[in-house]
Amino acid sequence: MEEMYLKRILVTILFVFCVTLIFSGCSSNLNDENNNIKIGTIVTSIGSVEGDENNFNRQALKYTLYLINNGEDDIFVISIEPILGKDFSEIVETKNNKLVVNKNISGKQSMEIKGVIVFDATNLSKQEIIDLIFIEEFKITEERVIT
Repeated sequence: MEEMYLKRILVTILFVFCVTLIFSGCSSNLNDENNNIKIGTIVTSIGSVEGDENNFNRQALKYTLYLINNGEDDIFVISIEPILGKDFSEIVETKNNKLVVNKNISGKQSMEIKGVIVFDATNLSKQEIIDLIFIEEFKITEERVIT
């Protein structure tokens, strides 16, 4: 009975935390003036790992970012890789978080990219998780023809 009560409290705390992150999110305007590619909005949230909802030691950082091509020419995005904060990178389960995109962004268009990073939250308090620097920047690999 007490175990069920504790699970309810933990689920409620995680739910409130995730809702707070969803509404506050993260926003960045990283510009590459020379190449006309820009990261518009970045939204992050933390929640349970899909398929492993009852394991509170494993959590998932989910992010959505929007790449914007401000130029006239098409840009072929090969991959995008989040550069993780030092402390966060030490608890991430998968060390290679590069997303293979292989899609074209036409001139003056944008593209939505979603990623998930699973990490071990064992022995971390809610505040310690909130204080982590998850993603410092993104490395974008692209290809384009310049005439």
